[in-house]
Amino acid sequence: MIPPPEAAPTLRYAIGTFDEAGPLGAAVRDLHEAGFDDAALGLLVERGVDDAQLGDADGAGLAAAPVDRLTDIGVTGRHGPLLASEGRLAEALAGRRRKRAASVCKALRGWLPARHADQLSEWIESGALLLLVELEADSSEQRACRALLRHSQHCVHVHDLSAEGAARRRSQ
Repeated sequence: MIPPPEAAPTLRYAIGTFDEAGPLGAAVRDLHEAGFDDAALGLLVERGVDDAQLGDADGAGLAAAPVDRLTDIGVTGRHGPLLASEGRLAEALAGRRRKRAASVCKALRGWLPARHADQLSEWIESGALLLLVELEADSSEQRACRALLRHSQHCVHVHDLSAEGAARRRSQ
């Protein structure tokens, strides 16, 4: 008997949405203090977000990186390409592009309920900064959500995303 094919691994993320870099930087600092390293954090923005907006995050790790260090994942937003921090998040989103998801909303709808994908894509296309925190255990979910809720200007979501095309887990 042939075993069924293995399902793509699932990545669980807490997602905070920010209108400006100051609160984003504060959230990154809180996440570092809560035990998350930069490898667990991902930034998702549209090309229209400028270096100055990101640079205001005063020592906030990945949030202070210029837009040039983000990866164009081949998905287009209203004002330009979607950029993601290098790593598993970017690889997973690029996998959505290979499945012909040409827009931000279509890429996100591959993972999320339609209303959540619509809301997140609207925020991205309006210039919001999305900070995604990869979760590994129930306690990490609580710690991440507390840090994001303290600083995010919008709702904090927790979602499972398929890891199609993503690299092996950091722990391997």
